[in-house]
Amino acid sequence: MTSFHPPAVKTYKPTVEDCIALDMAMLRKSGMLLEFMDHRLQRRWQLDGKLIGDIFLSTTFTGDIPYPSLRIEGACFGRPVMQSVPLISRRMRFGGKRWHFMCPSTKRPCCKIILPPGGHSFASVKGWGLSYRSQYDNAVTRSTKAIEALTARSEALSKFTRTRTREALQERIQAKNEFLDRFERRYVEDLYEGRRASLRRAAKMAANKNI
Repeated sequence: MTSFHPPAVKTYKPTVEDCIALDMAMLRKSGMLLEFMDHRLQRRWQLDGKLIGDIFLSTTFTGDIPYPSLRIEGACFGRPVMQSVPLISRRMRFGGKRWHFMCPSTKRPCCKIILPPGGHSFASVKGWGLSYRSQYDNAVTRSTKAIEALTARSEALSKFTRTRTREALQERIQAKNEFLDRFERRYVEDLYEGRRASLRRAAKMAANKNI
């Protein structure tokens, strides 16, 4: 008897936004990178009112150690986590240091380490091979988000901002708006002429100003 195999269920791959993330900016603002002493900090994450992450972070700079490290202890997504991540520093051109994590997976420096749902340890975004949610957006959505971000940035400029900087932001906003106008015209033309309307085709043609 021939066995019947049901169609494969499409699996969901998490994005970076679905992960618990630790970054150097957070450690620096929390005073965890001061080298003259060790530090300890508790961090919690919630999703829809439920606790999904509760960990203690400890940075060690002193004592008989081969290198500074970040110690992670606690629970994330219902699983215990206990991990030590090396910290490395690089001299900056004009003085000072810039700290990075040493990714346990790629063995390369990074500024952010993440733990996806079901994961067992923190690693860099590249180490986990995940994408950001915005990478799945189409050209129209990316342009709309860019206009919102550029407009907010333009409105937040100081009154002492150079005129050229203001003009450059307005030029970028105008270029995005012109792209959306060309896209809308192409999409309407396809519908009017009876062609199969395709967002991808219309966006590709709108990207070419000469068409």
